[in-house]
Amino acid sequence: PTPMGSGLRDVHVLIVDPDSLLAQVLKDSLMKMGFRSIDIARTSQGALHLLAQRDYDFVISELPLPDGSGLH
Repeated sequence: PTPMGSGLRDVHVLIVDPDSLLAQVLKDSLMKMGFRSIDIARTSQGALHLLAQRDYDFVISELPLPDGSGLH
């Protein structure tokens, strides 16, 4: 674990990427760094749905997404 590992447990991260393998590799890497609250969405609509349910500290997204960016 990293020295900051315990402080990262409460950081909420959303990964938005249509490539499920890449998203999982990124999630695994973040977990090794100490992050524990990580969600994955494969579309902008999926991301918007998750964003309506909880507040995220960070969003990591591929742009553009096949169904639009969702940015306004």
